[in-house]
Amino acid sequence: GEKAAKLLPLLLPQCTVEQVEANAHICCKKDIGLSKEAYRVDARDGIVTIGYGDYLGLRNGLAAIAQYARLIHGEIQLPLMRLQDAPVCNHRGVMLDIARGVKDFDQFCRDMVLMAKARMNVLHIHINDGEGFGIQLQSLPEGVQLENAYSLEQVREITDLAQVLGLELIPELDIPAHGTALLEQLPELPAVPAAPAPVVEEKKEEPEESKPEVEAPAVSETPTEAPSDVPEQTPAEEAP
Repeated sequence: GEKAAKLLPLLLPQCTVEQVEANAHICCKKDIGLSKEAYRVDARDGIVTIGYGDYLGLRNGLAAIAQYARLIHGEIQLPLMRLQDAPVCNHRGVMLDIARGVKDFDQFCRDMVLMAKARMNVLHIHINDGEGFGIQLQSLPEGVQLENAYSLEQVREITDLAQVLGLELIPELDIPAHGTALLEQLPELPAVPAAPAPVVEEKKEEPEESKPEVEAPAVSETPTEAPSDVPEQTPAEEAP
């Protein structure tokens, strides 16, 4: 379909759809016997057949082809192969943080493509934190938005790209926690005013009481002589 036609050049940037059609025949068939996100790839005699259970299965199959495909002398070449795979975990995702530093928009989109190539399916976007918001919202004061925050048009591009790549988006807004920048611009927002910071009194260090010095007993350096009343020991007499 239309989404698959947009997906193929994203996963195979070294070629175009026209090159694929000229050099190889790709046949995609939905297989009701395959589970969700499962796929089967059979490549031989210049024909590539992809069986899939749903759109994500088709995406995973194309990602597998992109992993093995090589563009040699203007032609796409694939090894003879037969693959069948299905994910073990339903949630396979990455969290991208645009609240503690807005990532370059083009790099953000490239990261999404890499996620699809790795057969991930969930993109968690951390939109705001104490520093501010990573997207431009008209309902927020200007001081809350971070420098180079994504415009609403760029957010729409991310949404459209996620649909093509088969990525579920989870936008995260940290409210009321991590809202330092927002509360600085809208001090009337909290239902309960912030409590004043506690005053901590500095304790003065008291001088330690002086203790009398105790002199150590003098130690004589002369060796102690043995008592005179101890008889001298003589070696035992030898037996006759």
